[in-house]
Amino acid sequence: MREADILFAMAAIRKTLMHSPHVKDTAKGVHEFWIAWEEPRPLISVTVRALERLQSLGEMEVLRQQDGSMVWRAKPPSE
Repeated sequence: MREADILFAMAAIRKTLMHSPHVKDTAKGVHEFWIAWEEPRPLISVTVRALERLQSLGEMEVLRQQDGSMVWRAKPPSE
């Protein structure tokens, strides 16, 4: 897994959230639709690592839906 790919994914995720701050999606959806990868695309694990890193920075959170799926979204500001 290349660090450059993780940083590219993080930048793309941040850009998406700047334009659509309330958007949420699964890791697969983020990987396929939020990031304009060049072919061949990296594995989804790169996107998961980027999401986890953004979560550790307090920028993202993951939520479990009723159907058991996990969705990622921007972490709302603390009150």
